[in-house]
Amino acid sequence: MTRSDQLLSAVERSQFPYVDSLIHLFAGGSELHGAKVKDTDDLDIYGVYLEPPALVLGLDKQDFYVWSTVGNERRNGPDDIDVCLYSLRKWAGLAAKGNPTALHFLFSRDYAPKAEPWE
Repeated sequence: MTRSDQLLSAVERSQFPYVDSLIHLFAGGSELHGAKVKDTDDLDIYGVYLEPPALVLGLDKQDFYVWSTVGNERRNGPDDIDVCLYSLRKWAGLAAKGNPTALHFLFSRDYAPKAEPWE
């Protein structure tokens, strides 16, 4: 299984509704910084997705999506996964303001599958 498949599988496990619209997907946290210690750190997944037209044009919106295998019950362990995905509009706004978390996205390897255009 490739790294791309692993990250995508974790996002699918989170039941994110717009998996086909991911345009950027990467492993963040200690892995992104080269500080991951084998068998001790969790997996942090970040990404950007295109909102469907109904959300862009309507009154509803979904600027971001957050999910964790742990919830708020305890601290993350080595088998835990955190997913944090931003809509392109939300990410661009954060990046334009110099948000450090959003700027990390510019220096990460992309593992997103090719996004499908909305029908």
